[in-house]
Amino acid sequence: MSNGATTRPLVSLLAMSVLMSIATACATSETPSAQPADATPAPVEAKAPERIGDLVKVEIGAAGELFILEDHQIGGFDAVHFPMARIKYETGSPTLPRNVENEFLGLLEQSLMDSAEDGGFDVAERSGPCVLRVQVAIEDVNITQRSRTGATGDWATLTFAIELRESLSGRALAHYSKRERIMSPGTGENRGELILANYAAILEGIDLPGMVSGVTATPSPARENCEGSIARISRGEEG
Repeated sequence: MSNGATTRPLVSLLAMSVLMSIATACATSETPSAQPADATPAPVEAKAPERIGDLVKVEIGAAGELFILEDHQIGGFDAVHFPMARIKYETGSPTLPRNVENEFLGLLEQSLMDSAEDGGFDVAERSGPCVLRVQVAIEDVNITQRSRTGATGDWATLTFAIELRESLSGRALAHYSKRERIMSPGTGENRGELILANYAAILEGIDLPGMVSGVTATPSPARENCEGSIARISRGEEG
């Protein structure tokens, strides 16, 4: 079964939501509500931001979680590079047939590359000093039912993750993740058919160009010997 022709247009979903939300999250700040002049402000207990290593969580107006390095310099890169996407199962979970894994990950990689090119970004074939690595992964995959099912309900859960890194040093700059549930329609479809049939749902709301544009919405120091093409494209400027 091949869904390439029907799912590729869905890749445009990767080009428009999470990352635009990131732009809002990075570029706006909350304004405190007005209080009467004689009101005594209630004590505010400082809460440490959530972190993944050096990355700090920022709020986005979409599903999923985004963590970014405060001094990320993502806008200073000139191109993006996509290493091979990967899939990782939870311990004890049944696995998908290798051909289904390859087809799904192939669709995913091509979708992301098409999305980046459609967004005006240069796609590099290898790492380099001015190249941003975009690592895509399907993680924590837990298939809850075997090959065929006659009942509706959860069939699998997984986490869709995108990580932005400096391509040479491997330094993490941003990490986005979105938890997904794949529901069984109770029609007896096999595992391969279900994962491919849910391809669009897994990608829904994921927007790679939007994410890159979003995290570059705030000022970022220039990178040495790079032109900063990503920031220029994100601002809608001509090359």
